[in-house]
Amino acid sequence: MLPQNHFMVAAVLTAAVIMGFYPEMIDELLIDPASGIWPWLGWVVLAGTVAALIDLDVIILTRRAARTDPELVPWSDPMVATKDLEVFLVVLYRKGLFRTIIWTHLAFAVLATLLAYLLAPSVLVPVAIGVWSHIATDVPYIWRIRKAAGNPNI
Repeated sequence: MLPQNHFMVAAVLTAAVIMGFYPEMIDELLIDPASGIWPWLGWVVLAGTVAALIDLDVIILTRRAARTDPELVPWSDPMVATKDLEVFLVVLYRKGLFRTIIWTHLAFAVLATLLAYLLAPSVLVPVAIGVWSHIATDVPYIWRIRKAAGNPNI
């Protein structure tokens, strides 16, 4: 999934969590809409940004591997990769980078959640929503790429 889609999923999910589990933020918004919107926007933008930033590892790993593999050189440009995302992901799968990307995604999700918990507990909820919604929405892509590559073992 493209980073902007991860941003939107995390943003909508964060807004739903606020409405469902944080009535004090809703009260603040209803009492003074001008100042009550800022905590909402902060959480929504933070969750979306964290969700989108997880995909930086794909760009970094592809560019690093393109130094030695000429087939990956055209895919090292993010604009080219986003035009035909499924083909790009199949190429990464066939080159052996897909497993590495799965592990770096999981490592970043755990690291971001732990850092938010330890260093900034007030933003733990939006950070956790952002990283784990990204991981959850990548699962269907893993299944699709595995099927497209013709190998059921990933």
